[in-house]
Amino acid sequence: MAIFHATLTPVSRAAGHSAVGAAAYRAGLRLTDERTGDLHDFSRKAGVLDARMVVPADAPAWTTDIGKVWNAIEAAEVRGNARVGRDFVVALPHELSETARADLARQIAGDIVARYGCVVLAALHAPDARGDQRNFHAHLLMSTRQLGPDGFAQKVRVLDDRQQGPKELAALRSLVADRTNEALTNAGLQTHVDSRSLAARARAAAARGDVEAVADLVREPHRHLGRAATAALRRGERGPKAEENLNISHHNMAFTAASRARAAELWNQQSRAATARPLSLPGARLPSPAKVRIAVAGARGAVEVGRSATGRDARLLNAQATAVQKSLRASAANAALYSAGLQDTARSCDDSLKGYIAALRYSAASAEALRRYLQDAGAMAAVRRALDAREAWEAARATQGAARTARGKAAVKTAQAQRAADEGAKAAPPVWRALSRRQWAEKRRAQRAAVAAAEHGEQGANRAVAQAGSAVAETRRAWEAAEAERRRLVPLPDDGPAQGPFPTPAPDVAPRAPADLVVAGASAAMPSPPRRRPRL
Repeated sequence: MAIFHATLTPVSRAAGHSAVGAAAYRAGLRLTDERTGDLHDFSRKAGVLDARMVVPADAPAWTTDIGKVWNAIEAAEVRGNARVGRDFVVALPHELSETARADLARQIAGDIVARYGCVVLAALHAPDARGDQRNFHAHLLMSTRQLGPDGFAQKVRVLDDRQQGPKELAALRSLVADRTNEALTNAGLQTHVDSRSLAARARAAAARGDVEAVADLVREPHRHLGRAATAALRRGERGPKAEENLNISHHNMAFTAASRARAAELWNQQSRAATARPLSLPGARLPSPAKVRIAVAGARGAVEVGRSATGRDARLLNAQATAVQKSLRASAANAALYSAGLQDTARSCDDSLKGYIAALRYSAASAEALRRYLQDAGAMAAVRRALDAREAWEAARATQGAARTARGKAAVKTAQAQRAADEGAKAAPPVWRALSRRQWAEKRRAQRAAVAAAEHGEQGANRAVAQAGSAVAETRRAWEAAEAERRRLVPLPDDGPAQGPFPTPAPDVAPRAPADLVVAGASAAMPSPPRRRPRL
């Protein structure tokens, strides 16, 4: 299938580049840089299929000469770190004929000239003899200045702008995708390309419900090798970037196969859950596929490689197949964990449904009727809302019970602190000496601080109990509303006009503090509200 690739790279003197040298390499020519006197000879470069200038309609006649154009571009720039060009590399579909690829490259170059008023050297390159034989591409070497009847004029700044530059590049990529799809359609091909990122395309596929497309798009993009790494790879030297890309290719092949198998497994799981008894509620939160890198594909055993590939790309294809084989064998454990997670989720859904039936105190006939109703999407949604509302109410009541317990403990702490302060006041030393008086004052201050802290904690516990009571009341009303809606959409035999939606709980009344508390093994009266005491 056709792939999309469109990258823009600056040609800058700061990096030691020359516009004349860049043009000579891309066009496969022997050119002399008149500014520096350097000779750039790439006349023996293989793989250059075509190279020609694409210029505005009102351009001078000399702009058809590649050497004159790029020497004029070098002469127009005076800064030592100036950008003298931009290299826009575009992938050309290998499915097209040679003539169709050349026409496509010239159309894209013409669109760029019309958009920016610059000149473009359109150079078509064939795949490298030692690389992927589908890698037809075009180098569209753009000038950084506009060209008029009198020569090169002002700079094209929009692509260098921090805010508008990324938007303009996205527009260029979209233009390339549109032109490529138009050429594929004219050639009678069904395939097409997309300029969006893998993540954006996966989100769009998920939005339209195309699970198979999502499985293909959830993969890691490759890293750009660059000139040096590509040259090393052609020499048979595999650097870190090339090694990383090979690992990404291996992983993507295994992950795509696993994603497809996982999507089919999830679909079968939901289909079985829709007809099995006890029935799992749809809408359950299944384990996220993103958390399991390689899953169901290796659950039933690794796929055996039938036979080795032959031909020009045999080494790469066989290495990829071997890596996929190893990856699928290693994924069996993860697949088992994923399957166990699905089973646990199904059991959790069954438990929730049983708890809902038990909370309503319904009979087996109502439970069976409810399971029949769950074949309808609207009924499933209504039951899910009622079940969620009931669980929220139960959680609020549990929080309220914990808050009441905490309030009782805070009351005990306050009583203990108050008793310690009262007993300390009665045990004042009969003889007042300077040192003992100071020690006694510090002790009394610590006791009063402990009482104040305990009272503050008790006040916070009281507020927590009040908030929990409000939450219980609110969730109770939500449950009543959800249950009423459920009864309207999913009537059951045990639903009666006089019966409430769920058993009425005990009144939500805050318990009073006991008359006395057991503190340190003795019975102590509940202290009166704290009063201000004179300082010692």
